[in-house]
Amino acid sequence: MPLTCRNCGNTKHPPGARACAICESPLPAPVVPVIHRAAAPAPFPMLVTPFGRRYRLSDTTDTLIGSRGCAITLTDPGVSARHARVFPSGGGFAVEDMGGGTKVNGKQIKVPYPLQPGDSIVVGRASLVYQGPAASAHALQPQPTPSPPQPVVPGPRQVIMPPPPPPKPAVPLKNWGKKPPVTEGEVALIDGPHMMDKSNTGRKLAAATALGLLTGGALAFLPFMGRREISVWYLRVKDFHTGQNVSVLVGGQPSSLPQLGDVIAVWGKVQEGNMALR
Repeated sequence: MPLTCRNCGNTKHPPGARACAICESPLPAPVVPVIHRAAAPAPFPMLVTPFGRRYRLSDTTDTLIGSRGCAITLTDPGVSARHARVFPSGGGFAVEDMGGGTKVNGKQIKVPYPLQPGDSIVVGRASLVYQGPAASAHALQPQPTPSPPQPVVPGPRQVIMPPPPPPKPAVPLKNWGKKPPVTEGEVALIDGPHMMDKSNTGRKLAAATALGLLTGGALAFLPFMGRREISVWYLRVKDFHTGQNVSVLVGGQPSSLPQLGDVIAVWGKVQEGNMALR
């Protein structure tokens, strides 16, 4: 860049001239451009003391800072045996206080702190400057712990029952007029045949006793010589109108018997819930 004389404004000067060729006034000193170059990155992550001592950080294990038996041992009286630790995290490193009281950039830390290049770590009265890659703060955020899978406990087996059949309408078989049946409904039970004595058992027993006393027992069997028996069936009918069961007695030798599920009408005399079919 040519120099300009401050007195006459002349800009044509031979190389290396100290004074103007026209007015011989002193020329200003040439301006030397300053080239700013970025500082070379540290060859490895480290902590540096104010006196220039370097402590290399391990990228696989924790680096302990303390006064005894640590990778970085400091003789400051304010440094405890195990004061802090520096560990790999989020592509860089983080520092965590271990109870001795640790500051980063002048602020006390209580949780792991992701380090950035140039951060100052103070333990006791000793100061260490971090040189290395920046750590991601997201890596230090607590991640939710997945809950273990819950065992599947089979529940009780459910048996689906078919719906009950619709009830039959309580409708009389027909209009019986002046002689309605004692009961009409569905046959729910048939039991028989059973044999029953049709004659008067009480009178026969009295006669047999008298003959036995008079004849010494020789003719006591005569009252039972004419014993007659008949076949008997028992039916149970569910009445349409009352919904109650009625016992029905069928005697003799009927030409046909009702079957289960048949709807019948019954006339007769009811005694203690039983009646004779007619």
